[in-house]
Amino acid sequence: MSVFRRTSIWILALSLLSAATIAGCRGTFEDQAVGPPPGIEGYIVKKQEGNMLVVAADRTAIWFSSAPGKAKVGQRVQVWYGETQESYPARAKADRTTIVLSPKPTQADLSEADAVREALRAYESATAPVVRQAEYDASADAWSVTIGIEDAEKVERVKDAP
Repeated sequence: MSVFRRTSIWILALSLLSAATIAGCRGTFEDQAVGPPPGIEGYIVKKQEGNMLVVAADRTAIWFSSAPGKAKVGQRVQVWYGETQESYPARAKADRTTIVLSPKPTQADLSEADAVREALRAYESATAPVVRQAEYDASADAWSVTIGIEDAEKVERVKDAP
């Protein structure tokens, strides 16, 4: 067998092996979860004395101790935790907290968290307001933040200003 033919066979074999490896790996980085999912994902609607109240879209509300110092009202977070004290809102110790960053629209001055924080000022006396959504309207240069209280929902308009 000639050197050229042996080299061609090796190149073909390595190409097939590489193609099989790449095909087998497709999507694995996105598909594999790293650890358990968070216990709750929602917005921080209140923060006081190292504690934060996180309320999810399904109205689950939990006061967490061990709130990270950098966590602010208006931010969307994911929280991992263990046992809860049953009440409404429930109480638990946050084992791990991740702030979910939302890209700021290019024309907006305020971030989503800033707009939500401003909208929540009208609900400081509410037990657990639910932030349903926050959207920036470039034509109006304003944010629309939908907040649910008990059985009602209200859209708060927040003018986009630095």
